[in-house]
Amino acid sequence: MYPDFVYVGDELVLDFGEAYEQLQLDKLTATESNSLAELDLFLVSHAGEKFVEHYVDNELLSSSLIWQKIRMLAAKALDSFGWEYVEPQKSDAIYIGNGGASS
Repeated sequence: MYPDFVYVGDELVLDFGEAYEQLQLDKLTATESNSLAELDLFLVSHAGEKFVEHYVDNELLSSSLIWQKIRMLAAKALDSFGWEYVEPQKSDAIYIGNGGASS
């Protein structure tokens, strides 16, 4: 989904935040809206310098209790929409690293 050189956790949270800000919450059911709000609140409350390692250390994605909770809340949100989990498509964003651009 992302190039190997990016901070995957940081990119995931940024992508969610951008999508959440663009949502028309009034078009969602209360259950859908609440599940997304719960995920957003957790992310906001686990942001900042105190938690930075969880977003810039890609190895913590699989072992961190914070990421376990994020996955649980994301699964709950998917369930509230009646959606099945499918692997996201590769982003069409362009990332610039030391070796140049990558998409």
